[in-house]
Amino acid sequence: MSYSDKFYQYTVDSTKWQKLEDFTGDKLFPRYFLSAGYMENNRTAYIFGGMGNESGEHIVGRKYYYDLHKINLDTKKVTKMWDIQWKDKHVVPARGIVFPDQSHFYALCYPEHLTRSAIKLYRFSIQDGSYEILGDSVAIYSDKISTRAQLYYDHQLGRLLALVQESNDDVKSTLKIYSLNSPPISETELSNYPKKNNKIKYLIFVLFGGTVAIGAYIMLKRISNKKTGRHMILPVPAGVADSNKEHLLIKTKKLAPIGKLKPSNNEPAVWKNNLQANAIYLFGEFTVLDRNQKDISHLFSTRLKQVFCLILTHAGEAGISSALLSHLVWPDKSEDKVKNSRGVTINHLRKALSELDGIELRYEKGRFKIEQHADFYCDYTRCMKLTSSINNTENRDELIHLLRRGKFLQGTNQPIFDSTKADLEKNITPLLITEIYQSMEKHAYNDSMALAEVIFLFDPLNENALFMEIKAMIALNMLQEARIRFQNFASEYRNIMGEDFPFNFEDIA
Repeated sequence: MSYSDKFYQYTVDSTKWQKLEDFTGDKLFPRYFLSAGYMENNRTAYIFGGMGNESGEHIVGRKYYYDLHKINLDTKKVTKMWDIQWKDKHVVPARGIVFPDQSHFYALCYPEHLTRSAIKLYRFSIQDGSYEILGDSVAIYSDKISTRAQLYYDHQLGRLLALVQESNDDVKSTLKIYSLNSPPISETELSNYPKKNNKIKYLIFVLFGGTVAIGAYIMLKRISNKKTGRHMILPVPAGVADSNKEHLLIKTKKLAPIGKLKPSNNEPAVWKNNLQANAIYLFGEFTVLDRNQKDISHLFSTRLKQVFCLILTHAGEAGISSALLSHLVWPDKSEDKVKNSRGVTINHLRKALSELDGIELRYEKGRFKIEQHADFYCDYTRCMKLTSSINNTENRDELIHLLRRGKFLQGTNQPIFDSTKADLEKNITPLLITEIYQSMEKHAYNDSMALAEVIFLFDPLNENALFMEIKAMIALNMLQEARIRFQNFASEYRNIMGEDFPFNFEDIA
């Protein structure tokens, strides 16, 4: 029950800790929740912030520190650089300081006294303590002592990495890893960023428009319900609900009684699953068809699939550098062994791709890139194009047909693809949610059910899709199927979340 102001040194060879004495200079008061960093070029350590008091006794109470101390590890001299007056709500730094240059450092800070809060990335001046907030926030549950976070920098990837470990009971915990391109920028800098990539901006516009459309739909339904007095419980779509209120409900127009419902006349949505020649399919089971429409998927070993997908998914960045490819695929090999392994793998990949027309693996200026022509088809490439320009029903139907094959890189659990999968699914799901709401408004219930099943492929616990699918089934007099669907969802929810689904079937029906 005390705070510490002692320094210890860990010796790797002997695996022992040794207490260090005889520090001089400014007093560094006892504390915890501090953050430490090290500049190797001048053997200088830095201690930032924390919480404690002058006596080190927990019973005396605690105060928040917003100071920076520099410790010369050769002379053991402690120098207090600054102590700033903090005007915002109190925060503590997470573990780890990152130095992008000789004048600044990055630190993660969050209000540890709040059970549910957010970590933010700060850039502080080493000289005077001036700071600004960068990037986006990361949610954290900090109710237990075993909750912690730490900041790293990966020099080869050029990314900041934030590790967040959370616990509900101090017995077990979950670990989440977030990455951010470096150098990070502020919200103001993002707003002033030059307009270089119209495709990306158009995709953002489409996603934003979809969210606004959903919000407008909900508001119109609320107004309608106030007039009619008839309603049914449905969850707010993601992005519309207040993030601080769990399971917030809205009211939409109630269906007629079960016995009086009339099925709609629309036929079930039909999307053909015809595979074509000169094609590589990455959604669902990995499939490659050569120029004669022969399945040659067996030519692609796990390593070849891995390298191909890494090069393909980096196409928007003018290809992937050989250094990054080597780091991702062969992280534990020496440089000479990596060069040999990479060369053999690339040769085998070129040989496998030679069985198809319209695709070529190229190497220019130290970067690998997949070039695609009209004769070749890849569902991932097509998906990227469709999600950036969904403007008519034909394109939407094609996208759904494409996604019905299954999840992107289904069955591939390699961590290097996790961020690609997450980004792809985060972009696709809002588009599908918009479509399912529009199909319900048009009473195209079979389409709604098909869309819901596609959404579940990417997000098995999507409450919006469940409620829409149940509502569509009831409209088609499929009451028994609706109950089974609800029970399956509730069971899946319990298995994944460890708690019961907060709605019951009667809330919908």
